[in-house]
Amino acid sequence: MHRTQAKAVMHIEASASEIWPYLATPAGMNAYLTDEVIVAGSTIQEGDQVRIIIGDMINDAVCLACEPPRRFCLRDRFRAMLADGSYLEYELTTTFLLEEEQWMTKVTAVAESYEEDNVWMQWLRECGELGWRQSLFNLKHVVELGLDLRYDIFGYPRLGVCNCTASMEQVAEQGYNPDTVGGNVLLEVFPDSPAARAGLCKGDLVLALSGEPVPTYHDFVKALAMSFRKHQAVPITYARDGRIYHTAVTLSSDPLLTGLVQPTEERIAAILNRKADHGQSDS
Repeated sequence: MHRTQAKAVMHIEASASEIWPYLATPAGMNAYLTDEVIVAGSTIQEGDQVRIIIGDMINDAVCLACEPPRRFCLRDRFRAMLADGSYLEYELTTTFLLEEEQWMTKVTAVAESYEEDNVWMQWLRECGELGWRQSLFNLKHVVELGLDLRYDIFGYPRLGVCNCTASMEQVAEQGYNPDTVGGNVLLEVFPDSPAARAGLCKGDLVLALSGEPVPTYHDFVKALAMSFRKHQAVPITYARDGRIYHTAVTLSSDPLLTGLVQPTEERIAAILNRKADHGQSDS
């Protein structure tokens, strides 16, 4: 076992006391990140059990530390359905640190877990790192400008895949020099998704989207978001069994793929049932 860590940092033009409620109260969390937070009181205290709902994702957490306005820590428990209908269960410890620096506050979010070294934990780390970077970016806009941009930030259309940055070994298996070429390996391709309809398969190495190289997970997500603005099918270059292929994908904003659903138990149950019926997962 070893530690897997995802970290994001954002500087916000506000005091730590002004930012604190957004991180440690249900109302504040709902203002920039969550759809619903269920807890006994109007604030979250050490030892409290908290249910956090973001779209169709449910996190049953416990508050490990609440030290206003400097440190807030949760132990998160997730259960994610994969494309083959199996489940990936995992726990994280998410810690928020606030440090005042003159007229700004440095906000750091760190998500840690102890897990075996495998591609799924890499996927979780990369998703978490970019996700918290995006969430803190939205928090900055909410605090400084009163603008909640979460649906603009997270609502970009999807391919319908689970992917992560390819290892040097995975790049070499496709016949490339990992010192000069990189890409994203597809861990899952959802049945009847845009990616599946375009011929992409589990194990493919995606090298470029819209002509832009995607050597990292971050590059992959950025290229998807930028491609949507062009309002046309997205050209994809990928490798399979040492050969290069080209295809084009029409992205989808289906809630099944974006996870942006109304936060009701009935709606969440319907989405999960639909995933089970189709053997699909949310990436």
